[in-house]
Amino acid sequence: MKSIRLCRNFIKTFVLIILLISTIRSQDPLESVMDINNVSSWVKNDGFHDWLIDKSYNGAFSHGKSGAIFCEGVLWGGKVYDGNEKIIRVNGTEYGSGNKPVTRLFRVRPDYLTADLTNDAASFFLVNPNNVDDSMKQKIFNQYEKDWKEWPGDMGAPYLDADKNNKYDPEIDIPGVPSAPQTIWICYNDDRSETLFASSPTGIETQETYWAYNYPGTTGNIAFKRVKLIYKGLPSSGSSSYIERMYIAQWSDPDIYAAVDDFVGCDTSLNLGYAYDAQLNSSYYREPHLGLSAGYTILQGAACKTDNLSDSAVIDFRWRKGYKYVHEKPMSSFLYYLPGWGPGVDLDKIDWEDAAVQEYNLMNGVKWDGTPFPDTIAEKSAYGTYLLPGDPVSGTGKIDGNYHRPGDRRMYIVSGPFDMKLNDTVEVVIALVGGFGMDNLNCITELRRNAQAAELIYYSLVDSISNQKIRAPLRKKGPGQYVLYQNYPNPFNASTIIKFDLPEHAFVKLIVYDILGRVVKVLVNESKDSGKYSVEFNSAGLASGIYIYRISLDNPSSRLVYDNLTKSCKLIVIK
Repeated sequence: MKSIRLCRNFIKTFVLIILLISTIRSQDPLESVMDINNVSSWVKNDGFHDWLIDKSYNGAFSHGKSGAIFCEGVLWGGKVYDGNEKIIRVNGTEYGSGNKPVTRLFRVRPDYLTADLTNDAASFFLVNPNNVDDSMKQKIFNQYEKDWKEWPGDMGAPYLDADKNNKYDPEIDIPGVPSAPQTIWICYNDDRSETLFASSPTGIETQETYWAYNYPGTTGNIAFKRVKLIYKGLPSSGSSSYIERMYIAQWSDPDIYAAVDDFVGCDTSLNLGYAYDAQLNSSYYREPHLGLSAGYTILQGAACKTDNLSDSAVIDFRWRKGYKYVHEKPMSSFLYYLPGWGPGVDLDKIDWEDAAVQEYNLMNGVKWDGTPFPDTIAEKSAYGTYLLPGDPVSGTGKIDGNYHRPGDRRMYIVSGPFDMKLNDTVEVVIALVGGFGMDNLNCITELRRNAQAAELIYYSLVDSISNQKIRAPLRKKGPGQYVLYQNYPNPFNASTIIKFDLPEHAFVKLIVYDILGRVVKVLVNESKDSGKYSVEFNSAGLASGIYIYRISLDNPSSRLVYDNLTKSCKLIVIK
């Protein structure tokens, strides 16, 4: 017997330090943030999550308001029959990750060309918006543009199929979840599963899509996540390999402002598991709201292919015939535990060699040692086991606080079981939802209302995509940003070509100066539409030497303030 990991509080501190001092804030970052609305959520390219806004607030709800979720991730487990040992295998992301990135992380927003990227830069670089400078905004702009151009639509990343040919065309189709103001996409496999629960790899490739909306009201407190599991198998897996009784679990460590006074519960009618503050009014609350609760609702469960045209289910954001949901209820179980105590996994006492089995037991709706949960906190049904399914608002049923004191909690929202054959794909859609209210119980009421709204928003999107109601926005055919290129050839004798790019209409002045700053020739002095331009400069009558050409632009959106590129270049005349 031996402990499988360090103290949880130490791990929390370590995760925080790593995020703050890491060198990921560069091109093609290992980690990025959903920050289009009140839900600011960090995710790494291997599925590991940090929910951090600045040094003062940790949590999913932010922009200086509050914190709700310290850490979260997706876990999965099943009985794998592929001829290898360790039949029960579990992997995913908790305080660490057992995953290996397949691709880099991608983040897009359709309006990046004209949007004010101050808040994006503030969230990404963890600074106050007043301290954001042009170079920060330029880095955010450059990454948005790169991700837009290199969007992996042919690998499974979602996009608006503008030409309706079911094939991704980067020149025509629109990257990201259709109509979503911001989308993040990652893809990883479980090659490193031994590092999480001492579990052998299964050969699962996971694609996660995150998106959110910046509309006023309810949508500002919701972020969506689609998890797609693809059973690709291992090199040693035979063609008859399969996984039996597979589960997907949304795990989280909620800290509603602080970890010391939390409660948790579930609403089975909404497929919702949530955390809330144990105190009616807390000193952590910040105006204008006096409380916050947060949780996860499973909007879409796993579906299997039946080829029966009377069956239908949502696959890749659209209704498809010939598929059927495995279970009527997306959330099959809700479970929780607290440090140093079950009723689930006591990670300070768990046997490392049996970690996967014990974690899998929990997904099955029993305690880590395989024994049932006590009736004082558990409600069992045909779908699974639900802990604390009572109503804290009315004070009825099995609610937190009747069994344990307020404190730190961990939550599992589970969907399953289902079976997978080699090359099968299963997807689950989850919404992270927050509820702001006047006290801790009113927060739960608001949370439930927002969870209902999340379901309506998601299935409205599905309906729009299924019925092709979403129109592709007009895409500019011009370049993505202002660029003044180095002339070619350089040095030159008789003539050279100077090129520049305009992403939108602007009044352009392109002038050549001598080394003393005197005007030699005005090459451009007029309005230009978006496009790529080239101008010939003839050196007739000029002496050998160094000259400067400079471009200046004027347009309504003042995009130059986001451009950190050089606006003047040297050219060399050789006679």
